Amino acid sequence: MCLTSRGAEIASLPTSIGAAHCSGRRHFSHSIRIQDGSGMKLAIIGLGRMGANMARRLSRGGITVVAHNRSRDPIDELVRDEDNVVPAYTEAQVLESLDGPRVIWLMLPAGEVTRAAIERLLPQLQ
Repeated sequence: MCLTSRGAEIASLPTSIGAAHCSGRRHFSHSIRIQDGSGMKLAIIGLGRMGANMARRLSRGGITVVAHNRSRDPIDELVRDEDNVVPAYTEAQVLESLDGPRVIWLMLPAGEVTRAAIERLLPQLQ
């Protein structure tokens, strides 16, 4: 675990997925390699181009991805195409599909959409 130049913590993820790796005091690169993602599970909310591609990379790395989007088609496509994807058609299903500690990755547009999602989800994570 280390800090980025903006103070955010970077955690190791169990596959080569383009995660961050600290080098020096405040710089990081985008190329760590970690062993195996089996047993890890997280949710991705927002399956646009970036969210869907990240879900695919995580899934192919052995991480179980709980996939949620406001429309069903991107969820169904991921479930059809990838082995380690669990569909979640509602935010309640996202929460039910995750054991503690729950990891939810928001891939939503910056601004009010993201703030609203955090405000809905955060009380249910505590």
